[in-house]
Order: sequence, then C-alpha cells, then structure tokens
Amino acid sequence: MKLAVFDVDNVLVRGQSQLKFAWFLFCKGRLSICLIGEIGFSFLLYKLGMNCDLDRLREKSFLVFRGWTKAELQSLCDEFYRKVLVNAMISPCVELLEEHQKAGHQVLLLSASLYPIVDLLRLNLGVQYCIATFLEMQEGVYSGRINGSVPYGQVKMDCVRHFVSDKDVDWKGSYVYADHCSDEIMMSIFGNPVAVNPDKGLLTAARKYGWKVMVV
Repeated sequence: MKLAVFDVDNVLVRGQSQLKFAWFLFCKGRLSICLIGEIGFSFLLYKLGMNCDLDRLREKSFLVFRGWTKAELQSLCDEFYRKVLVNAMISPCVELLEEHQKAGHQVLLLSASLYPIVDLLRLNLGVQYCIATFLEMQEGVYSGRINGSVPYGQVKMDCVRHFVSDKDVDWKGSYVYADHCSDEIMMSIFGNPVAVNPDKGLLTAARKYGWKVMVV
C-alpha cells in the first residue's frame, strides 16, 4: 500500500484553519477580543518558528467550548466551512490529493486542528481517513479539555505509525505534504516528502535532505 499524508494548514488550506475559526467565532460573538488577540500573536510566533507555549494556548482556547453540545459546535463548523474554509482551499494541492486518489493511494489528512473542521474537509474531499484533535465530552457536553494527544511534532509520526500498524506500507513509494519545521520528524520516514509553503526551518531541512519544495 502506498500512503499519501496531507497536512491541512498551508497545504490544503491557505493560512491557519484554527486561527480562521477563532476569528469566525469572534465575529459571531463567541470569542473575546483578548483571546483572539492572544491566539493571533501566538500563531504568528509559531509561523516564525519562535518559542510560544502552544499547549497552554490550546488549553485556554478550548475552554471556550466548555458546556457546548456536539450539535452546537458542529453547526458552527458547518457554517465556517461553507463561508470561510471553502474559499481558502489551495487548488494545486487539492488537485495533487485527487491524483493520489486516482492512483489508488491511501490518503490521510493529518492535522492538529479540531476534528470537526478536519472531518468536514475529509468528507468534502472524498477522503476516507483523518486524524485531528478531539475534544473531551462529559455528560453530553464538551468539558473544554482535549481528549487524547494533539497531532503535533513527534505525535504526528506516532499517529502515522499507529494508523498503518496493521497495513503493509510501501514507505519508499509513499508521500507526505507538510509546511512546518515540527513536521520534519514525520516527513523523514517517507520516500517522497514534499515541503509545501514551508517555514524557514522546514525549508532548511528540505534543502539539506534534497526534499521537493512547493510554493503555491
């Protein structure tokens, strides 16, 4: 089996999907101006490859969803997809994904973004599998905490290995598309790693190892 793993942010979607969703929630009156400012600044540091406490920010941000029902969050995610995300898709990368599907490759979306958002992408792109960040539910509502681990850095590679644990993967013939230096570890196990719109750290790694670079 040949695998084709696609990150979401800056690969399939222009920019940071969670930052876009945070702004969407702010415009709907569901997020404070202080929190949207903190989220925006932290994502800027992240994109520049500078130190920022993403774990603390995630914990604080996800508390917004405490007490929400699954239907309530899903409704907002559906509206967000229709009004925002569909207009931010990166066409060349979507076309690449479709080429992998036609070639019979197993496509996987892998992102630290919220599962309801990534799952909408999965459904609309006709992809069978996705791995993303789940929120914990207690007594029918979200607790405001994460359920499990966030697919980021080393965890992304662990997620990929777990996903294929019962599959015979042709790693040499498999592909991965990602944009951030934190993805370098995961990308190293693939025969065909592609740095898409890479940050400075990933671009340096791509040049060092001779990986393909796409700027779209």
